[in-house]
Amino acid sequence: MNMISERGKIINSLEAILNVTKEWFASSYPKDIDKSEWFDPQRYVFKVDFSILPNIINSNLVSRELTVQLTYFIQLITRFNQSINQFSDYVFSDIDLYRKAKDFYDGKDFENKKFVDCYNELDKLKNEIITNKEVSGERILIMEEKKKLLFYMNNCYFFKKSIHTATIGEMGHYGDDKFPHLNKCFHNIITLVICEKKNNKGFFNDDFRYMIGDLIFLLIPAIIILVLIFDFACQSKVCLL
Repeated sequence: MNMISERGKIINSLEAILNVTKEWFASSYPKDIDKSEWFDPQRYVFKVDFSILPNIINSNLVSRELTVQLTYFIQLITRFNQSINQFSDYVFSDIDLYRKAKDFYDGKDFENKKFVDCYNELDKLKNEIITNKEVSGERILIMEEKKKLLFYMNNCYFFKKSIHTATIGEMGHYGDDKFPHLNKCFHNIITLVICEKKNNKGFFNDDFRYMIGDLIFLLIPAIIILVLIFDFACQSKVCLL
């Protein structure tokens, strides 16, 4: 298989990964973003399989700039996947609450007002208890169950917000200007992949070009020596004649 077709396969593989992950990584997710759907534990973000990326990095068929960004990408996706694992562990830690949250969140346009109403009910009950008003045990039990559900769904919300803003978005910056957050790294790779496809500059990475240079440097003296040997052999033959 020639290098051109192998490199084409690598670029296609990278584009496939970018297309799969763009739904999450293409958005910047500023810290003040608010999405009501994050309360719903059914709205799930899946882990990303990046097992092919180390092979691409080691192939010596992409530019050094792309190799650096892919190295960052692996570290950032690892962090992202760890966050998804933590979220999964919490969401499925109580199946009963998960089912109740599913019923609470009806799948239609969700309004935060539902949460506000529930919190108002809890505050009203708390005030009634403080003022020694008669409150039935059944009502207290119902409100306690509702309180647990709200706590569970709020945690789902903040887990997802953290994943999007502190793992993907700008809050996920490591403090090193050279080390991008996941959203920036994603767009850097898109730009570099486009460059790789458009021109031949990125066809061989720097290491490969240096290797070719070293090979030429070694071949030139060898060719000179062979020419001298051949010339000497020809002269010896003439003398014998």
